[in-house]
Amino acid sequence: ELVERFESQGKRFDFAVVSAATFPDWTRPLQNDDGLDKSFAIGVVGRFLVYRNMHRFMKGKARVLNVMASGHKAPVDMFDEDIATGDRNVTSLIEAMMTFGIGNEIMIESLFKYDKNYVDEKKFTMVSTHPGILSTDLHRGQGWAFDIFEYILVHYLVGISEEEAGVRQSSILVSEKLHPSGLTLVDHLGHARVYDPVMSELIEQKRDWMWSFLTAMERNHACK
Repeated sequence: ELVERFESQGKRFDFAVVSAATFPDWTRPLQNDDGLDKSFAIGVVGRFLVYRNMHRFMKGKARVLNVMASGHKAPVDMFDEDIATGDRNVTSLIEAMMTFGIGNEIMIESLFKYDKNYVDEKKFTMVSTHPGILSTDLHRGQGWAFDIFEYILVHYLVGISEEEAGVRQSSILVSEKLHPSGLTLVDHLGHARVYDPVMSELIEQKRDWMWSFLTAMERNHACK
């Protein structure tokens, strides 16, 4: 629906910022109507469907900014296929973040291996960055002590405003240092990053599985 709405405008865009994500809401069902974990469905499956169809509404050589908490130097053993597919419920915030954060990295790498618009024609310049810690990034329902601690830490001590994050992301998107036709990895300040060996190995192991899983979801949702 989102892709069709953009395409119906009859315009071609030069830039896109993709930052849609959600955290578990422990007061509601954790899975969506497809039986998928909601955080994974939005942060990985939803983005994949948009990226696969960007050729329908983006110009050639357009720049795309993927904003997502990253699996860079993360405890990769917490990436769980059973959570992603909805075979079991997520049990903690960190478990959810590792599954959709690392899943997002694997998904992007699968695009640059299998999708002709990212591999052969190299239509898009994509940069994947972190959002940083926003002062509005609060996750309720993990116990009163955690909720209070997080509010003080994030809202008053380390969090930045959404406006400041937007300025940083805009600077990254227009930087002359980006790979002209491919994928660039940077942190929330725009500094280059690379996968550590453990993360690289996990991507190699899971990339084919992720591609098969996501393209099956794509067929189920009848994207053009």
